[in-house]
Amino acid sequence: MHFSIYDSDGIIADSVLISVIIDGTPSALTLSSPEISYTEFPDSISAVWTPTTVSDGMTVSISVVSARDSLYNALAYSDNITFTFDFSPPQFANTTPPNAAIVEEITPLICIDISDDGSGVDWSLVQITVNSTAYDTLNSAVSVDLASGRLCFDPAAIGTSWVGGDSINVCVSASDSPDTCGPNESDTCWFFEIATGGPVVVVSSPAESSIVACEPDSIIWLAADPNGIDWNYLGIVLWTGGDSSFYTAESSEVSTNLLPDADSIAIVLQIPSGIADGTPITACLFDLFDSLGNPCDTTCIDFIVDYNPPYFAVISPADSDTVHSNQPSVVVNLGDNGSGLDLSQTFITIGIDTYLVDSSCITYFDDGDSLVLNPDSCGIFWDGGSEVNICIHAQDFADSDFCGPNVLDTCWVFWISADAPIVDIVSPADSSVSSCLPDTIIIAFFDEDGIDTSSIRFTVNGETLTVDNEGVSFLNDTLYYIPPIPFADGSSVEVCLTNVADMLGNAFSTPLCNTFWVDYSAPAIIQTEPNNGAMTRDRTQDIVVEFYDYPAGVDSSSLNFDVNGVTITHDRLIWTFSVNGDTLFVRYIPENDDISFPPGESVLVDISVSDTTDYCFDNVMDTSFYFIIEPEVGCYLHPNPFTPNSDGKNDFAVFDYPNMFSESAELAIYDMRGVEVYRENIGPVTGFPDVEPREWLGVDKNGNPLPPGIYMYIVLLDGEVVCSGTVVIAK
Repeated sequence: MHFSIYDSDGIIADSVLISVIIDGTPSALTLSSPEISYTEFPDSISAVWTPTTVSDGMTVSISVVSARDSLYNALAYSDNITFTFDFSPPQFANTTPPNAAIVEEITPLICIDISDDGSGVDWSLVQITVNSTAYDTLNSAVSVDLASGRLCFDPAAIGTSWVGGDSINVCVSASDSPDTCGPNESDTCWFFEIATGGPVVVVSSPAESSIVACEPDSIIWLAADPNGIDWNYLGIVLWTGGDSSFYTAESSEVSTNLLPDADSIAIVLQIPSGIADGTPITACLFDLFDSLGNPCDTTCIDFIVDYNPPYFAVISPADSDTVHSNQPSVVVNLGDNGSGLDLSQTFITIGIDTYLVDSSCITYFDDGDSLVLNPDSCGIFWDGGSEVNICIHAQDFADSDFCGPNVLDTCWVFWISADAPIVDIVSPADSSVSSCLPDTIIIAFFDEDGIDTSSIRFTVNGETLTVDNEGVSFLNDTLYYIPPIPFADGSSVEVCLTNVADMLGNAFSTPLCNTFWVDYSAPAIIQTEPNNGAMTRDRTQDIVVEFYDYPAGVDSSSLNFDVNGVTITHDRLIWTFSVNGDTLFVRYIPENDDISFPPGESVLVDISVSDTTDYCFDNVMDTSFYFIIEPEVGCYLHPNPFTPNSDGKNDFAVFDYPNMFSESAELAIYDMRGVEVYRENIGPVTGFPDVEPREWLGVDKNGNPLPPGIYMYIVLLDGEVVCSGTVVIAK
């Protein structure tokens, strides 16, 4: 400590006495004391006290209590100085979170107590560093409670947060505030971590590797986390066979249900519809985080869907079939595309008797998915005419916990034949066409016991005949009939066998009929395109010919098709047949052969074709027709201007437009403001003098005369503008 004593008359050094009180303990010093060093001046003494026994926190009071000048005058006045020694820096305590703590929030409040018992903390110099970023006490995230000396840093105040597993390093530096020397400085560091973990996810439904038959169905995961769950990043991927789909919390197929435990929730994914039986499905939930940002483990489920019962089809005997055996094998196609066929639950019921698959008379073949019942092995024999009702029950392996199994129950019926004679009307065949003159009807009979010819009855167009009628003969179980009068051209002939029995009296009781047609006439052309002598604007005009022949129908392979003397091969023609086959449409497209007919040319088409009878010779037609290519016409308006004043001169405007000989067009008139005043269809015309179909009388849509002026017009062909311009109505 420095102090000075002043007097203009000088100071007697030995007269100076100094009082020092350290922490309440007084002592007296002179200028000759070892702790005092001084310098004399004519009018003053400057001294320095250097204590040797003081320590941090000691309080000292010092004053000059006596002194005399050279005239021996006593001390007039002296200061009494009191101060404290502060050699220690600020102290730190009570860090929050504690060092190495695990914290279960992402924006924890970071705090520490700072104190200094000497000169106190200089808060303007305090600094907190969080993960290498320094903040002073002026930062909005930093707060100081001066009363308690507690410094806090709030990361949320500046938008800072961490995620699970992050390590946060914190350092704080502080200084005290002595009046002289210093300041004393100190710092401290610690760290803490954000808790790890993540939601725990399990699959609630369906069970792993299950076979699901519920449709529609869903996949349910249960997720739990004590820190809460952040649903913003939910992700689910679904594989169905080779296809994959991705879903988030925003997807309409995803729903969540909060469970009674506030930290748990059910996540439900609706399975898409239309998935084929047997399709393996894998669903994985991932990208689910807790509120600390910790992810869940990817949680997957594998299962198979099987929505349909086993498939089934009768192979033989078919439903409502009649069989010529007393013990026909019953064969069905039976299997399951999803979980497979449970043969232990598969059986056939005939009447009141049930037959299991593992019995000796039923065999299942896996390689062909076929089930075979052998009546002989089952001891079954049906009499002729018997009605057999048969039912099958089958089910698959779909899990009962998930709407399974899928069950098939179906029945069908067949009959056993009574072994009557078999009859075949050999010729003419049913639906055939004959051009034969005369025609012969042939009927064949088959029966191991022989045919009773006296029982034969057959009809021709309703007339009943026997083997005794004119034109009827019977040889080697075959009947022949040649009508005494030929059948009429174009007529249909119905031949029916109404009765026949074998030699044992087993009767053929159901009439057997064939209908055939007689055709002695060649095909006819009923329509051409263009019509014979017609005009067309298309220089590559398609040529279409419609042939008709009834009942034989047209034989397309016999067609000869010549255009202007050039034969058109069949591969250049387009063929269309009517449903009943009596009409043939043939189209030739010249453009496909780079053929263009000049305007005004006459095109000659020569055609020959035959019909297609089943018996004897085909009938042949040979003919020709022609058409003309339309002359070319451009856009032309005349007269323009015109004067619609009914004076017989230029009373109307005439519009020429492309294709006006073959197509109508639409004429639209607009005033100069673009307002439509007239619209009407025009054309087609038969020739240039034919002006009425394409004239305009200068009137509006209602037939009222329009005022003189300039008007705009357009001509539209099939909705497309082909001509445009202005037309003037003059006075």
